[in-house]
Amino acid sequence: MNFEHLRLFCAVVEHRSFASAARSLSVTRSHASQVIAALEAELGMRLLQRTTRRVAPTREGLSLYERVAGPLKVLGAARAEVERERSELAGEVSITTTSELAEGVLAPIAAAFIAAHPHVRLRVLQTWRVVDLVEERFDFAIRVGKPQDDALVARPLGHFELGVYAAPGYLERRGVAAGDDLSGLDWIVARPANITPTRMRSLVGSSDPSLPNVAPRDARIEADSFAFARAVACANGGVATLPTFAAAEDVRVGRLVRLAAQRAMRMPIYLVYAAGPKLPARAAAFRDVALAARV
Repeated sequence: MNFEHLRLFCAVVEHRSFASAARSLSVTRSHASQVIAALEAELGMRLLQRTTRRVAPTREGLSLYERVAGPLKVLGAARAEVERERSELAGEVSITTTSELAEGVLAPIAAAFIAAHPHVRLRVLQTWRVVDLVEERFDFAIRVGKPQDDALVARPLGHFELGVYAAPGYLERRGVAAGDDLSGLDWIVARPANITPTRMRSLVGSSDPSLPNVAPRDARIEADSFAFARAVACANGGVATLPTFAAAEDVRVGRLVRLAAQRAMRMPIYLVYAAGPKLPARAAAFRDVALAARV
């Protein structure tokens, strides 16, 4: 028996009227009559006694009503709660991060989230700029390093590793082997413009100013994009510091070689959001998926 058919039957019994029952459930009177006729045909018994002035349940109809009315109310309340939760989960979650972190960190989180929450849409802004989450109405940022701001909550997502890479052609031209001293080479350094060398050193927990991704004095190119640094390195332009996930395919096919593994650094990644009121259900769901997928 159909839930909606039984609910309409109970409404007719309670209102003693097809018209009133139909109004209470936002359906037409003709639809209510058709539903009751179909239910009686399915059960093979008359459930309602109709007169020109009133509708009353038959003995069989009253027996059915007494059996199903209570469970239907419980089920109806449960359905309403599910719909309420679904409504709270529906909508949009907005995230800002860099293009590199979007590819290497956010992408698998996003795939897992939309599979688990089909009613939520994700909006992603890829930028090195530090976005004001409250002013610009973003739910989350994925950032390297813990923000120094008490108005923000930062939950660790894990780390990504920076390595040192060059193209085989560049190494051959400069007469350098993978394990040689790398000083004096053409460094291609990528870091966001708003992160100073001092801040970079604090992020990696090191005070060594010679680390290549701390903008060495002899850097030939300094950019705010790992993608650009990678492209220059692949074109035999020099030695680049890159996230290992960004260089993995180039290493696999031989476009790049990883150098000086002892210089590799692990950079902390955080999921950042505004402190204060409780997160909306859809944002809390994204946070939970992100934290479960720590890298």
